[in-house]
Amino acid sequence: MPNPPAVSLDLKLGGGPAGWTNVASSNGSTYGYLFTGGNDGHGNVEQAIGQQIEITCNCIADPRFQFAANSVAISNDPHSELSAVVNDTRKVTITDLNNVAESNAYWSVSVTDTTLGLTIPCDPKVTNDPNR
Repeated sequence: MPNPPAVSLDLKLGGGPAGWTNVASSNGSTYGYLFTGGNDGHGNVEQAIGQQIEITCNCIADPRFQFAANSVAISNDPHSELSAVVNDTRKVTITDLNNVAESNAYWSVSVTDTTLGLTIPCDPKVTNDPNR
């Protein structure tokens, strides 16, 4: 089973157009983000159980937006299936051991706007599906 398609993340200061997710940054300013790629074209990944996968997320936004060393958080992962490595300021790799069904596991990434010194929370979903 091949690795899932890569995921890309784009961000905009002031919010994004229709289809983007708008969030508050660390100081309350509005930013928009958009994940593309993954299995569904929106950055979400659903994979059949049985083979470890690696999900690569590339930041395709303006170079001012970067991943920090501690920018990835894992949640709703009771079996510790997910782990993350920030490869550089523009690329994150999420490893999914993919041994157990988990339908609500998430990895989220905080992106730093290096121009303004703010962080922006962004989160796609990973699903380990026993029936896929």
